Amino acid sequence: MCISLQLESTDVLTATPNRLFINHSTQCFGNVGRCASEEVIVELLKTKCLPSLLYCIEACPVNKSVIRSLEYVINNALRKILDTTSCDIANECDPMFNCFVDDTVHRKKVNF
Repeated sequence: MCISLQLESTDVLTATPNRLFINHSTQCFGNVGRCASEEVIVELLKTKCLPSLLYCIEACPVNKSVIRSLEYVINNALRKILDTTSCDIANECDPMFNCFVDDTVHRKKVNF
């Protein structure tokens, strides 16, 4: 995990977790494929893949650009699951599937 407390760039904070999340989501999606419903795939994404994206995030300084970077990764995964290229559709489905990165990061920081 490449997380450092003295960051000069947010890319260092999110590079490895993003890669892990993408690998885990690709594995989950590859195993389940289009056989399962979108709700099942999103639940797998939230329980199996999201923890790798948010690992140790509570110990690091988090600003708006880091949150946007994490949301971008999740929106890309939602677009793949929903088989769409529209960012608006993925953003609209975030509340339906309860995939809020900002709330999750805040909750983790409070519990830390």
